[in-house]
Amino acid sequence: MKLKRAASQNIDQQGKDREIIAAAAEVFAGYGFRKVTMDDVARQLGMVRSALYYYYGNKGELFRAVLNSRFDDYSSEVRKKTGGAAVPGRKLAAFSSCLVVYRNDLVRRFRLNYEEMQGHYDIIQELKSRVLSLHVEMLTDIFLEAGLPMSVTTRRMAHILSMSLLGVVYNSPEVDDKSLARNLAYLCRVFYNGLKGRAR
Repeated sequence: MKLKRAASQNIDQQGKDREIIAAAAEVFAGYGFRKVTMDDVARQLGMVRSALYYYYGNKGELFRAVLNSRFDDYSSEVRKKTGGAAVPGRKLAAFSSCLVVYRNDLVRRFRLNYEEMQGHYDIIQELKSRVLSLHVEMLTDIFLEAGLPMSVTTRRMAHILSMSLLGVVYNSPEVDDKSLARNLAYLCRVFYNGLKGRAR
């Protein structure tokens, strides 16, 4: 009986956590991190601020949870889209367009400009590390599926390509989404074809 109650409480806790993150995402998207207070998020949820502090100790912790939730969504989406593509070129194009959508989610929706990112350096560095690890894993898998031999060099090349893509994405704030996705896909193809030629 105690195990059932504990499992039920755990499910309730997870549901409440998701509800808080969804509400906080809306509030952060509406006003940007700097202007949002814990009172704003609590009001959005219809709860008192002290109840919100039970779940998150401060606004930074809550923002980290929102960004981690968005990363989890991005990870699922990019895996789904690349998994549905049949050939490496299409996988790389799907990967590129997912990256543009994710950039928009962070930069435009949550208003994470350079200054904001510097203000949350530890949170952003943690997120960048997770994104980079995901990209290296996925690009390595795409290269291997395409018949490139597994080696330290293959993984290193996936790392270099990921860093290049992230550099292009975050240094192209004025480029429209279609052009950016097309440019990223082109960069991926050039890189991939160079690897294929090198492997012969």
